[in-house]
Amino acid sequence: MELSLLGCQLERLPSTLMALSSLRGLDLSHNSLPLALFTLRRLRRLLLAGNLLEQLPAEVGALVMLAELDVNANRLEELPPELFAGCTHLSSLSVANNSLGAVPPGMSSLSQLSRLDLRGNSLGGLPAELGDCVGRLSAVHLCCSYNIHPIYR
Repeated sequence: MELSLLGCQLERLPSTLMALSSLRGLDLSHNSLPLALFTLRRLRRLLLAGNLLEQLPAEVGALVMLAELDVNANRLEELPPELFAGCTHLSSLSVANNSLGAVPPGMSSLSQLSRLDLRGNSLGGLPAELGDCVGRLSAVHLCCSYNIHPIYR
């Protein structure tokens, strides 16, 4: 089951949402939500674009079935390492238009990652291990990510 609450001006989640154990996709883009979603362990698709999030909690790593995460257009300055350690099924990661200064090491553990969107951030560089992912990535977006230095291996 998928649920879209896109642009509903939510400031909190209905308590009944956490009881939806069959929920596989959830679009909460363009709301003003605090994050309390990490008990929905069967989620495969989580869209949180435009929620003014300043951080992604470490508990995101508990979403072990997650295949798609979209946190575009928030205020993220970093990504928790738990994202890379726990979300090993992630195939699409979109963190465009945030304030990321770096991508933490651990990305190579995302063995299913095929799409990575880092556009519009202030990245000082990319982890060298991203070079290990190049063969399996079908799309990497870096446009308007300032200060990026090339990867040499």
